[in-house]
Amino acid sequence: MSASIKKEEADEDTKPRPIDAARGDPSLSVAEQLAGLIPTTEFYIEDDAHTQIPQDLKNVVLEATQRADAATQNSVTRQGVVNQISGILQQAHMLEEAKALLTAELDRSSSAYYFMSSLSAIAW
Repeated sequence: MSASIKKEEADEDTKPRPIDAARGDPSLSVAEQLAGLIPTTEFYIEDDAHTQIPQDLKNVVLEATQRADAATQNSVTRQGVVNQISGILQQAHMLEEAKALLTAELDRSSSAYYFMSSLSAIAW
């Protein structure tokens, strides 16, 4: 493992926490705010992609992704943000949430094909 602290040995002071960007810093774009979740979820799956993500982190991921989804209305920006949300949800093993987001986007988006490969990856 490349991290200096093993997951099993991490205490509350050493466990990674989502950076403040994930909590909605208004000086950052929605995509930048979401990017704060990626290294935190990556910490848990770095050695084994099947490692369970802690429920408290899943709650943070869900809240941040729902906020980003609601805040992104521009259709061009939305394509990238929804794709990023889907990737973060999948990385956090929240496949049902990712599937629901992408399925809803098929009806909403003028470029629904943009999300079909992600949906097929979830189904596979």
